[in-house]
Amino acid sequence: MGNFRKLVLLVLVSLVFFFGACKGSNDTSTDKELEKQLNSLLNDIVVELKTPKPIELIPRRFIELSSIIVVSNYYWSKELIAKAQSSTNTNGISQEEVELYLTDKKQKLLEAFSLTIEAFESYAIKHQKEFQEFIKQNKDLVDKYNNLSSLVPTFEN
Repeated sequence: MGNFRKLVLLVLVSLVFFFGACKGSNDTSTDKELEKQLNSLLNDIVVELKTPKPIELIPRRFIELSSIIVVSNYYWSKELIAKAQSSTNTNGISQEEVELYLTDKKQKLLEAFSLTIEAFESYAIKHQKEFQEFIKQNKDLVDKYNNLSSLVPTFEN
């Protein structure tokens, strides 16, 4: 089962990096341009975590993984919207269902790196001094991450 999760994550990360080449013709040119920008920035940011493997968090890996999660959330949200639109359920998807879906996806992604959501989300706080020092020394990486985050649209339910 562990190897299956790693394979699924590898496919997911690969799709995130190469999504533009794999997309169907249903996307608008705006979506394709956004995805091209997201994937380009993600490629610039992610150096160490191109394949899933057990890791110990350090500031660089935290930012890389945060970037992967930001872009993955975008694609997961689009996937969920597509499922909802093709569903015969006219009530749509509740906010709770969206949150559960995204949390489940995030948990599976983090498990491929041998991390829990709690460990990931508490890292920056527990290692605040180390993280702040890294940010000061790597402003270009932080700027790329902030740019990436600002590009991702929010999906309203």
